[in-house]
Amino acid sequence: MNKAWPSDLQGKFDLVHQRLALAAAGPTQADAVHNLGALVKPGGWIQLIEASNDIPADSGPALHHFVTAVGGVYAAFKSPFHIGKELARYVREAGFEDVHDRVIDVKLGAANPDAELAKQGVLSTTFAARNVAGFAKSEYAVFCLLNGSHAYRRGSVFWC
Repeated sequence: MNKAWPSDLQGKFDLVHQRLALAAAGPTQADAVHNLGALVKPGGWIQLIEASNDIPADSGPALHHFVTAVGGVYAAFKSPFHIGKELARYVREAGFEDVHDRVIDVKLGAANPDAELAKQGVLSTTFAARNVAGFAKSEYAVFCLLNGSHAYRRGSVFWC
């Protein structure tokens, strides 16, 4: 996503959707958004979803610990931690008009009044936490970080 997409894809899509991937773009999220925007047809739409990584004051310690761990991943990629707050600016800079920015508070675990959604929130966050921990423990991530590179995962293999 940090490189231009193939020319035969440029301007071909009515809608381009991306979510929770820009942290992997490192410090060049604006360029990644520009590259994604180039895929959109004139009059088309781009939809980006990223976390602001703001934690509600009434959140429990588990969420605080999880977001702290996620912050380590952002730091490893040299990405701004509050990337969700930059999206509207990136989209405008990519030449889009009629830009809308919406913040959606997600209530996880006991903070969610719906018991089923609370359970699903715990399960999905636990799954994400395991993956963050697995990445952090990998020899590839450590090697790449010690050598000033980003680590990328393709399947079960990490690349620098």
